[in-house]
Amino acid sequence: MRHEPVHPAVLIGGPPHTGKTVLTYSLTRALRQDGVEHYVMRACPDGEGHWSQETPRLVAEALRHSHKGTYTHEFVQRVCADIARRRVPFIVDVGGLPQDDQFQIFQHCTHAILLRHRASAASDWQRIIEQNRLCLLADLISELEGVPTLETQTPVLRGTLAGLHRGSTIQGEPFASLVRCLVALFRSTTGGLSETYLAEAPTSLVLNLPRILDTLASGSQDWTPEMLPRLLAQVPAHTPLSVYGWAAYWVYAALALHAQPAFFSQFDTRLGWLEPLSLQIGSSIHPEIVLEAVNGEHFTLLQSSLRTHNLDYTQLSSLHVPRLPPDQGVVMSGKLPLWLTSSLAISYYQAGAPWIAGYYPQLQGAIVIFSRVPEYALGNLLPITLSNHN
Repeated sequence: MRHEPVHPAVLIGGPPHTGKTVLTYSLTRALRQDGVEHYVMRACPDGEGHWSQETPRLVAEALRHSHKGTYTHEFVQRVCADIARRRVPFIVDVGGLPQDDQFQIFQHCTHAILLRHRASAASDWQRIIEQNRLCLLADLISELEGVPTLETQTPVLRGTLAGLHRGSTIQGEPFASLVRCLVALFRSTTGGLSETYLAEAPTSLVLNLPRILDTLASGSQDWTPEMLPRLLAQVPAHTPLSVYGWAAYWVYAALALHAQPAFFSQFDTRLGWLEPLSLQIGSSIHPEIVLEAVNGEHFTLLQSSLRTHNLDYTQLSSLHVPRLPPDQGVVMSGKLPLWLTSSLAISYYQAGAPWIAGYYPQLQGAIVIFSRVPEYALGNLLPITLSNHN
């Protein structure tokens, strides 16, 4: 068996309301721009994510409230397991108030970035970092206003970050120095990694989505609805397919449907190559996930919410999905793992849905990812208001 390298897991910590979500989002954008393999682990069930930085404020606040959960022992154990079996470097957002067994998460990380207010004492967080033997990369002050400053680069990066407003990205120093630090750290274990994983794919046809995105829109990090028909035109339909790399969830689901009924596999940064789950249509209560069908005039909205906020792929084989009206399209909505969204889409494709779309809060609409009818074309954006969504 091939020996897996020990990839870094960089914890981002500090008191509440210091801008950790903005920093995490800015870091992953910068790392993706440089083509650096990594994954952001949300180790706090606060409903945050990349989407919340890219969505209009009022919409994001409403959805964040609906996605917000609480720490449970099971959630912490699954987060720890996910970090421990990482297949790429991780950035781990632990939130601002870890307590009790949540400190187990620290034990599975290797490095730390501390973000705090100027008036906040660093002693408690520094003690936690030292107790867990984490290598402190940066100790940064967060200010909403002011001028960013760089004080020291070694052995610990110190300075002030300014303007960490929700929906924005950070620029200048010391942010640029922090990005360079992470690039060097992450690349120390990821040289040739994507090529290795691509070679291990279970099908001969393999898509590296970041590379394809660059051919569709050079330098872009964002998938847009009009790219979908162009993407699918490049891929043989009804052909066994494996998909690798970061992309919006609706891109993965569209490719899973494009391959049907042939074999489909997608790469997970914690579990490796996965097949979509074979879900049954029916009615049952599952301890992990809630699926609610809301019937509309032209489509059925399938709303999903998580009870545990960290799903176990191996324990969802008993999940049943609601039976929906066969003559209506399906709009999927909710914060789910990529592999579960693909599984849901395949289930309703097999059930004969005339068209399937995925709600995308960044665009306040649903993107058509599959259609059997001319009225709904691939890549169409269907406006859906927040009241529809909730």
